[in-house]
Amino acid sequence: MRRIGLCIVCAAVIFSTYGFTATNDFRITAIGLETNNVRITWQCTGPSNFVLEASADVTGTWNSVGSVFISSPTIITTNRVDLGGATNTPARFYRVRIVVPS
Repeated sequence: MRRIGLCIVCAAVIFSTYGFTATNDFRITAIGLETNNVRITWQCTGPSNFVLEASADVTGTWNSVGSVFISSPTIITTNRVDLGGATNTPARFYRVRIVVPS
């Protein structure tokens, strides 16, 4: 059995400062295994850069799996795939980091 963890890290100040609302503008909607890969799917609005990160430890070092730039001001669904992510030992944790444009 493979284990996948999800760590959702959000700062209320980021949501309020940049006009995000936790209920409407960002939501992880699915985590799925595709053979040896892990796909994380989420709904979001832009303009923002969303970076999927993975770590073997929640308090350890987080590494970028890939990023998606969303320019649309409307809610859209997007995803990133961690190639080979389901084969890693120990289990991996995932988070989506929101990088707000300056």
